[in-house]
Amino acid sequence: TGELGLRGLEVKVDNETTLLFDFVGLDLDWWPLLQRQVDVQSLQLNGLYLVIDNRQPEAARVGGIRLPGTAADSEPPANEPSAWLSGVGTLTLQDFRILIRDSRFELDVALDYLRLKRMAQWTPEQGATLEFAGRINDAPVQLSGELAPFAEQPRYDLDLSVEKLQVGAFRKLASPPIDELSGLWSYAGKLTLEQTGPAIKLNHAGKTRIESLLLVLAEAGLETSIGQFSHDGKLAFEQSESELRLDEGGEISVEALRLAMREEGLETSIEQFSHSGDVTFAHSVYAGEVKQKGKSAIDSLRPDHADERVDNSVGQFSNDGK
Repeated sequence: TGELGLRGLEVKVDNETTLLFDFVGLDLDWWPLLQRQVDVQSLQLNGLYLVIDNRQPEAARVGGIRLPGTAADSEPPANEPSAWLSGVGTLTLQDFRILIRDSRFELDVALDYLRLKRMAQWTPEQGATLEFAGRINDAPVQLSGELAPFAEQPRYDLDLSVEKLQVGAFRKLASPPIDELSGLWSYAGKLTLEQTGPAIKLNHAGKTRIESLLLVLAEAGLETSIGQFSHDGKLAFEQSESELRLDEGGEISVEALRLAMREEGLETSIEQFSHSGDVTFAHSVYAGEVKQKGKSAIDSLRPDHADERVDNSVGQFSNDGK
C-alpha cells in the first residue's frame, strides 16, 4: 500500500477563500491498479471549507476551479477501453463546511462527521454503511443506514432526522413558480428506496411536521397558510412504466388552515382538520382508484365569498367509515 498526507491547502479566487482544508490522508492499495481497480483502504479529510458555485452552469466552479464543459455533439472514442472500478474501505470526513451557490437556491452545509465503510464497485451487492451528522442552513440533520448504489437493484435503507429546516431556500426549484414560500420542516423516521429498472419503490415510516407554512402562487391567484401540519405513520410510493400507487396510513393533523383564491374572491379557513386511517391512490393506463378508510374530523370550517353575505360556517363535522 501507499500513503499520502497533505496539510494546509488553500485556494483563493478574487480575494475569497474557495477551498481550504487542514489535512488529507490517503492509504491506497497499489496491486489492484493492475486490474483497473482503485482500492482506497482509507481516506480521511479534516477541516474542509469548500465553495461550489453553479450560478452559471456553463462555467461551474468547485473550490474556485472551473469544471471543464462537455460539448453537446461530442462522441465517445470508437475503441474506448474498459472502465476502471473504484472502492473505499473507510471514508472519514470531519469538520466540513460547504457552501453551494446555485441560481435557484443557496445551501450552507456544516458537517460534523461523515463515515462511509465498505463501498466498492467490484462487490456491488454488498451494502455500505453510512453515518452523517451536521447542519443544513442551521437545521440539525442526522443520517445513518445502509446503501448499495451499484447493485443490480439499487437500494437504500436509511434513518433520517431533520429539525426545522427552512423550506423557503428551495422555493425556486418548484414548478409552477412559487412567489412566496416559508415554513419549517422537521422529520424523524426511516426511508427505504429500491429501484428495479424503471420501477421505483419508496417507503417511509415516521413523523413529519411543517410549521408556519406560507405558499403564494401569484399567477394562479392562490395563497395558502398553515399553522402546523403533522403526519405520524407510514407512506408507500410505487411507480412503474404502467402504474403509480400511493398508500398512506396513520394520523394527519392540520391546524389553522387558510386558503384564498383572489380571482374567485373566495377564502376558506379551517381551525383544525384530522384524519386517522388509511388512504390509497392508484392510477394506471387502464383506470384510477381512490380509497379511504378511517375517521376524519373538521372543526370550525368557514368559507367566505366576497359577493355573498350568507354565513356558511360549519362548527364541527366528522366522518367514520369508508
